[in-house]
Amino acid sequence: MKLKAVDNYQRNKSKSFVVAIVGLLLGFGCIYKTLSNYESTYQLDNEELKAAVKRKSDPLAAAVSILCWVVTSPKTHKTRAEHVKNTWGRDCNHLIFMSSQNDSHLGAVALPVSEGRDHLWAKTKESLNYLYKHHQFSADWFFKADDDTYAVMDNMRDLLKDLSAADPWYLGNRFHSKELGVYAGGGSGYIFSRKTLQMVVEKGLNDAEKCREDHDGYEDVEMGKCLANIGISMSDTRDARGGMRFLPYMPNVHADQEEMTTEDKKWFFQFTADDPVPKGMASCSPRAVTFHYVSPEEMYELDFLIYQIRLYGDESYLIR
Repeated sequence: MKLKAVDNYQRNKSKSFVVAIVGLLLGFGCIYKTLSNYESTYQLDNEELKAAVKRKSDPLAAAVSILCWVVTSPKTHKTRAEHVKNTWGRDCNHLIFMSSQNDSHLGAVALPVSEGRDHLWAKTKESLNYLYKHHQFSADWFFKADDDTYAVMDNMRDLLKDLSAADPWYLGNRFHSKELGVYAGGGSGYIFSRKTLQMVVEKGLNDAEKCREDHDGYEDVEMGKCLANIGISMSDTRDARGGMRFLPYMPNVHADQEEMTTEDKKWFFQFTADDPVPKGMASCSPRAVTFHYVSPEEMYELDFLIYQIRLYGDESYLIR
């Protein structure tokens, strides 16, 4: 009886283990299928709603035109860039992905550069030359992002609405050091006015004394140096309470004061140019414009929480 009981126990244990493994595989499969099919489903839902509901921010979107250029690579076209296109990228007046390989479905252009972190400065310079040649009059503002950046375009337009694109604006999250100068963190993105785009290409990129000629160096740092050398300085983008609009991490990371002091994140307080820095959620502006290190799943979560969820009594439905 004991042996039979043990045998039954082992058999049931093995069966439970197999069921658990199958469940995990099915779960991962569902997540992958959801992400891969999200584009067509989401667009279909929106097309059905567009006939009845007009997005509230349309007038602002027309008044403040923004071209978003997103730095990506062939290996992340589908794993990252496609999810940018499915979410916040739809709110850009124009959306271009800067890669080293053309992708007509994504909207990626092939720049004559090598891939890799060591070549980001070269890719940035080629991107700016491309925008100047083909799109300098396509929009008033030019927003640079990575393919793991999430942008709240309505808040970006609110930030820009009273500024003139005819002036040389350079906006982002300010960092600095004695050796590096002041620059906008690349991951959380930065914004050029049309005037800045024109000046950096016409006066900077072709002058080795003003902008670094080789492809070495940190992209965001070199961009800050280049702009400073042609007389363009960064503006403070914090809100009236000191909250950041361009966030280097997701809000939950900034909210965790202990997490922000870990070895891989304490650089933030060492290099931030805006003191004092509020701690916890106070560091995040309610009018936040960007977040960085955002996974594809988190992009859809942010999209839903920002644009779809409604408080009780609000019957409006925003369509994007």
